[in-house]
Amino acid sequence: MKKCGFISAGLVYGGSSLMLVGCASVSYLPYSEENNLLVIKKSNFVKEKYGLIGYKNLPAPIYITKLENNKYSAVLLKCTHKGCEVAPAGDLLICPCHGSEYSNTGEVLQSPADKDLYSFSIKTDSENIYVNVENN
Repeated sequence: MKKCGFISAGLVYGGSSLMLVGCASVSYLPYSEENNLLVIKKSNFVKEKYGLIGYKNLPAPIYITKLENNKYSAVLLKCTHKGCEVAPAGDLLICPCHGSEYSNTGEVLQSPADKDLYSFSIKTDSENIYVNVENN
């Protein structure tokens, strides 16, 4: 599996800190395709609760996170402010270009972005996660 390196630099500006981050050691996950659905094995989330999918038809990776009660979230890592690729940083998703922050489900936590990340619809069964990429 491909892993991204973690780069972090703290910068104090106006009393707040800005983290410039790279991809925080989140693994790219294997997947298959079935009728415009990406199929990811739930077993990929036994050790880690995050993963990335590099899908050929999208401008940025898909970030998948395991939530409580066997639920999952999948968002496109493309900032809604200026289109930069957003980087995972623990439970946050941070835009290295202008400092927008998102929750791990894509909800805006800090501006300048004012729209949540694009979210994909997901279905699951006992073994798999199905991410719908049809409308992209």
